[in-house]
Amino acid sequence: MIRNPVLYLLLLLSFFSCDSPVSEKKADILHLEKVTRDTDVLTEHPGLRFINGSFSGFEFKDERFMRFYDIPVNDLRITVTESKTQIQRIAMELPKDREAIKALKEKLSKAFGQPGGDSSNDFSSFDEGALQVWKDSSRLIGVYTDKSFDTAAKIDHAPTVNILFVKPAETNY
Repeated sequence: MIRNPVLYLLLLLSFFSCDSPVSEKKADILHLEKVTRDTDVLTEHPGLRFINGSFSGFEFKDERFMRFYDIPVNDLRITVTESKTQIQRIAMELPKDREAIKALKEKLSKAFGQPGGDSSNDFSSFDEGALQVWKDSSRLIGVYTDKSFDTAAKIDHAPTVNILFVKPAETNY
């Protein structure tokens, strides 16, 4: 008599596990700071199920598997080139955590130097946002926060990061 409910429960659990959005392997954590223009994210991380997004790209929404300098990424969008062989842009939403964002900015400054000048032609931002941009030879990294992110009692918009993969001659500053 007990066998039937146990078998039924095992069968039911197998259906739920097959419907799981991602695998639970720690190896499936994608460290976005290591991604380059030529990284094949879909092939290198088969356990992560990306959704075909609009505008020739892919989306992923599970903060357990995305990190950017050890900060969990709540929402990720990858835009690829028309040939689908290279990444053009990575856009990610970070948690509303002042200390984590401050630490991220310090890590970016240590890795790439102080944030640069105007990159308004490379990035678009929401009206009230503050943008800081770091660059190296192959990418621009833009961090958007509310202008009052450091002082406001309530943070209205989650900070976002955009990584734009470019050739050195394409940067505006």
